[in-house]
Amino acid sequence: MMRIFTAVLMLTMLTLSGCGINSGDVSLRECLKLAAGGKEKDLKKALEQVERIRGGIEQPNQQVFELEALCLTRLAEYHRALDVSRDGLEHFPGSFILNYVMGQANYMKANYTEAVPKLQTSVQLNPESTDARLLLALAARRADHIEAGTYFESLTQMDQFRRDSFIYNEWAIWLLRRGRSREALEKLIETRTFGEVPPVIYRNIAVIFDGDQVQKAAHRYYQMYLEALPAAESEDRAKVQARLERLAY
Repeated sequence: MMRIFTAVLMLTMLTLSGCGINSGDVSLRECLKLAAGGKEKDLKKALEQVERIRGGIEQPNQQVFELEALCLTRLAEYHRALDVSRDGLEHFPGSFILNYVMGQANYMKANYTEAVPKLQTSVQLNPESTDARLLLALAARRADHIEAGTYFESLTQMDQFRRDSFIYNEWAIWLLRRGRSREALEKLIETRTFGEVPPVIYRNIAVIFDGDQVQKAAHRYYQMYLEALPAAESEDRAKVQARLERLAY
């Protein structure tokens, strides 16, 4: 999720170009410059400095909360990122960044149901954010949210996801879990027109045919999966081979 961090930092830098928020000898602009590089040591230093700024200013500042939350997510300190974004949203509920960070942090902690509302808000605040729309669809799929299909359909209307096998596979998994195996199969088979097919597509097609008792097709797609599977994936290869031996048609 680095793309959102870098893009937001650039936007925030522009917003703060004429701003002199500081505490003592530390300025927010200096923190932004450190964080923009993305190196761990610089992120830690930026985080330390922005925390000093937050502790030294009298009134809550939106950009300070946003930068602190972003640094914490880049350092994978998701519990702290949740705390900071939650505190920030009490003062700045319309912050795209804080809503996104709270959704992202919940996603990374596998709190998918909690992630969805914040990501929905972030998309409402910034419909042009590809990152927010993508993460919303993924969180909704994992939360088995009723609107996940709508989010995936919206993504596939965008040029960058129109022929994305990963997105179609995630969409198919959601459909399958809701008992819509025929629609799931259609999405998976469609990916075969996109170019190189990831092995997982063959496997999931085989699983659907297997579950529907279409054994000849299941056998064929399991074989295609094994042919495409990297040699290192020995554990799953053994499972599929064992399933093939039990299939009769």
